[in-house]
Amino acid sequence: MKKILAILLVGVMSVTAFGFNASAVEKTDAEIQQEKLGYILNLNKDIWLDCAVIYDGVWPSIMDNAREVYDTDGLSADEYTVALKQVYDMYYDAPLVNIEYAEATYKNALKEENYNNWYSENEWNDFQEKLKNLGDAFDYYYAHKNEFPCNQLTKAFKEMMTSYNKMTNAYTVKGDV
Repeated sequence: MKKILAILLVGVMSVTAFGFNASAVEKTDAEIQQEKLGYILNLNKDIWLDCAVIYDGVWPSIMDNAREVYDTDGLSADEYTVALKQVYDMYYDAPLVNIEYAEATYKNALKEENYNNWYSENEWNDFQEKLKNLGDAFDYYYAHKNEFPCNQLTKAFKEMMTSYNKMTNAYTVKGDV
C-alpha cells in the first residue's frame, strides 16, 4: 500500500510540476515596460487630474501621450520606454509639491519666531514675505481649485523653504563644541 501511495504521490507531483512549467509564460520586455508605464500613470492619476493646467500645458500633454501609448497594445519595448522616460523626466524637471505636505509645513512655519534677534532683519523679513506669499497661494488655491495652476503653489512653497533654509543654516557652528 505504501508503494502505491508513493507512486501516486510521485505521479501527482510530476503532473503538477509539469503543469506549472507549461503555464508559466515569461513576459516580454514590451509587456514589462507597458506595465511600468501603467503603474506610474495610475499611481499619479489623482495628481495630474487635479492639476489640469501645469507648466503651460506641457505636463498634461505628456501625461495624455503616455496614457495613449499605454493603452496601445503591441508596441515595442522602446516605444513604451520612451513614454516612460518622458514621464520620469517631467517629474524630475518639474516636480509638484504635495498639497497636504505643503500645508502642514506652512502651518508649522507660521509658529517660527525670531527669538533674541537670532536671524538678521533682512533674512527674517524675506522669510516673512515668502511665508505670506505661500499663504496667499493657499487662499487662492482653495478659492479657485478648479482653475488654479498647481505650479504656482509649488513655486511659492519652494521659495519659502529656500528662504527658511538660507535663514536657519547661515549660523552653524563647525567642529567640536
